[in-house]
Formats: sequence, C-alpha cells, structure tokens
Amino acid sequence: MLAHILLRMTIETEKVQKIGSLLDEFVANYPATSAGKEHVQLYVRGREQGRANYQAVLTAVRNGEDATTLILEKLLPHANTKGNRAKGAWIHHAPSVIKDVKKWFEAAKRTKGEDWSKIAQAILSFVTRCTDAPGELSDACAWFVGLAYTKGFQTGMLTPILNALRPDDFLLINSKSLVIINALAVTNLSTGLLDYPEANATGKRLIEALDTEMSKRNNLAMRTNDFFDMFCHWVVAVKKTSFGGKSSRKSIDRDTTGQDETTWGGSLHQSFRLLPIDRCSPNLRPFLEGEGQTPEQVLARLPYDTERSSNPTAGGPDPKRYRDGKQIYQTGGLLYERTGTIYLTDLGHTVLRWLDILTPKNRKILARHAAYALAACQLRNPTGSGRKYAMTVCVFPFAFIWRAMLALDGRISSNELNRCLFKVKNESELNTAIRAIREARTSARIELLGEETLTGKGKNDRIIPWVSLASFGWTLFPDKRSAHSSEDVGYYELDTQMIPIIKEAAQIRHRHREFATTEAYVEHISRCAALPKDLR
Repeated sequence: MLAHILLRMTIETEKVQKIGSLLDEFVANYPATSAGKEHVQLYVRGREQGRANYQAVLTAVRNGEDATTLILEKLLPHANTKGNRAKGAWIHHAPSVIKDVKKWFEAAKRTKGEDWSKIAQAILSFVTRCTDAPGELSDACAWFVGLAYTKGFQTGMLTPILNALRPDDFLLINSKSLVIINALAVTNLSTGLLDYPEANATGKRLIEALDTEMSKRNNLAMRTNDFFDMFCHWVVAVKKTSFGGKSSRKSIDRDTTGQDETTWGGSLHQSFRLLPIDRCSPNLRPFLEGEGQTPEQVLARLPYDTERSSNPTAGGPDPKRYRDGKQIYQTGGLLYERTGTIYLTDLGHTVLRWLDILTPKNRKILARHAAYALAACQLRNPTGSGRKYAMTVCVFPFAFIWRAMLALDGRISSNELNRCLFKVKNESELNTAIRAIREARTSARIELLGEETLTGKGKNDRIIPWVSLASFGWTLFPDKRSAHSSEDVGYYELDTQMIPIIKEAAQIRHRHREFATTEAYVEHISRCAALPKDLR
C-alpha cells in the first residue's frame, strides 16, 4: 500500500514496509491509554494557551511595558513542573525549558545577563515575522541565528509557538520527530534553527505522502500533523524503535555550532566527472536541469544505479542517489535546496551550458573560474555534512590538496591523502603534512604517515570524490584510473597545461567565514568563480 511513497519521498524500501505495521501497532497500543488520551488533549490545550500568551505579549508591548520575562515565560515551551506552573509559564507537551531559562543559558555561558532584553525582543520579532509572512521563514531563521546573542535557541524552543499560531504552516520539530523524518527521507537534518525550514518542508511532504495511511487509522479527530507528531513520539520515546541508518539520536541532538570531528570524513558518496564527455556523471544533467523542481521530481529523473542500490531488483532509482548527488554538486558550488526546491547558482548554470561542448582543448575557460570557486570551499560550513566539524577546523580542502600536490612534485596518492592530508585541521598543519609525506616518500615507508582516516572495503569510494571535486570533474587534472579499470593505484598528477591555473587559484587565501545558511555559503562559492556575464 505504501509503495507509491517511493515516487514522492526519498524513503528506503525496507523503511516503507516497516512504517505501515508501526502505524497499526501505534493505533492499537497508545492513543487509548491514559498517557495517549492526555497526549491528544495537550495539542489542543497547548495551542489555545499559546495563542492567548502571544496576544498577552503583544498587549504588554503596545502598552509600553517591559515584556522580557513575559516573552521568555509565555512564548517558550516549559516542562510541567511545580515551579513552572507557579510562575504561569507556558506548559507544553514538547518542552525544551525545564527550569529557569536565564539561569540555564548563563550557566552554560551561552549568553550574558544584560542581553536578555535583546533576546526577548528577537524572539518576538522572529515569531511575528514568521506568522505574518510564512514565506519568509528561511530569511527569518538566518536573521535570528545571525544575531550575536541568540546562540542555543533551537527548533525545539521556537517551533511550538509557531505551530500554536499557524499549525498548517509550521510543524512541531524536535529531536523525536527529526529521528523519523531523517530516517524516512534519508536526510541528516539537525535541531539547529537553520535546518528548520528544510525540516519543516520535508516533514510536510512526508506527511502528505503518508496521508492516506494515517487518515484511515486516525479515528481520534486529530489534525494529521498532530497525529504524525504523536506517532513520532511513540516510536522514539515509548516503543524506542530504531530505523537504523544515520537517523540516530546522536546525529540529531547535536548543537549546530560545531562538533568534535577533526578529520576529513567520508561524507561524499559519489564522484564528479565532466571529462571525458562520454563518461560525464550520468546524474549531473537531471540536477542541473532541475531548477525550480522538488527533490521528488529530480529523483524521478535520476538514472538507476544497480551496482550501488540496496535493492538491485527494484527497477527504479535508489532514493539515496538524490541525497548523494545533491551533496557533491552542492559542495562544488553548483546548487542548493531551499524549502523543498532546487536552485542553481551562476556556476551551476555555467556548467549546464558547457555540458555538451566541453572538450580537453577548451576546458581551460571553465576550469579557471571553477578553480577560483573551489578555492573558497570550506570543510566546516553550514551544510549537513559541514556542520559536524569542530570549530578548530579551518580547512579549505581543495586548495589544500592543490598546495600539497604543487609542493610534492605535482602529485599525490590516495594513501597519502587518507593517512595524512585528511587529518589536517589548518594551514600550519598542512605544511607539517607536506613535510611528512615528503619524508615517507624518501624512505619508501608509507606507514610513517600513521593510521588511515577512512578504512574498510569501500574506503576508495570515499577518497575519490574529494579528488574528483579538487579536479572539478577531471578538468583541472586527470583521473589516474583508466576507462577500463577502477583500480586506485599510483598518483594523481597535475596536468602541465593546467598548472598555471592551479597555482593561481592555490595562492588565494580566503578568510574562513561563518555562514548563516547553506544558500549563503553556496552562493558565496559561486560568486568567487568571478564568472563574466558571457559565460553564465
């Protein structure tokens, strides 16, 4: 019954089969319990109280009162404790504030005592902007996160009031619902506010895809969105079922201000090829021609990859191909997804124009500007894969690869990348790594470089994408693998004709920047390409 979802959402087959039985079990075992009945009523009560609270805040502001405490206690979702009830705080079934939010944030050194008036005003401005103009959600989130004093306010704190005021436009998003959304849609969204627009859009598409199955089981007169939220709560908190994959609580609950990853991860799952033209990445054109389309529409056009599919007999595109394709082309500055729609950058439009005319002879024209763009790419950035790195990581991966190759006789091996360069965290460590590689070569002892960063049978499949992007689809330097062999041996070597371009781009020293959104970051990469108008 749920097979049609595969055409509308990126959901793995085994998870689709699992969801129907879980819905049946949920309906049979949770809503009729005392906890379930109370849960159903909390949606209605919480929304009604939230709306009343918002009006009370607006009235206080219009009367010229100091509404700081009122905003913090009435618009943020509090746990049902004696202390919170006594002070009249907004009690919500999905609380993120247990005690006093001021003491909590100040103890965690997230904010200063003198900033609370500005924080409260920012919260009210954010809520008012979103509810007055839901279409400005992405911009509102970017603005709020960009403020110097709002660190730590994530989706679980701010979406309950949005949901109370405009339940059709804004989903309740917290760690529980994200476990299900990430697992079914094969995404890696976090509870960070910058991810909320995409999580909200993805969650609504998922609910739409599941509407038939949920509606025939929903005999509780609940809103479909609430039914889905309660189902997520039951799966994660009551039944404690795992869907596997990358939707673990560890990946969901992270603080998007930085994690502890310090080595270049195997986050890229496919390579990028422009040359030779007859071997161009087969999924590149569907993505570049997908501007204005939804992920489901792009997925429907992607070629079927039998070798990498988890179900070779399925006869349709593996849903992970959308995720992997978007990731590699987003990393290269070609496109990004915003609120469920694909957008191309100027660099993406340019590559699309060159797809059918690119040759080894004219590649310099495109490759020069691509190199300028790649020089601006940061390992730590606001994309899903870029948020996992520690704040101490200040790496420009493709520029670092070029600088290493230029310093090491114009070549580098997969082993040297994996054992040494992928451990580099900054410019100083890059110079140390280059010296270590040179010494290992001189002594013919690769083990001097230490343990591998990426291990296992598929490690080369995680190394090659980095090099394919550093070469911009093998336009800046050639693939060491032949068309007849995928064996990953020997060195990647710089092309004599392209060395001047790579030297020029490698000399660019960008300041490592913090970007509020994926869109802002990817557009920055594209602008750094310095494309003249006649190339766009």
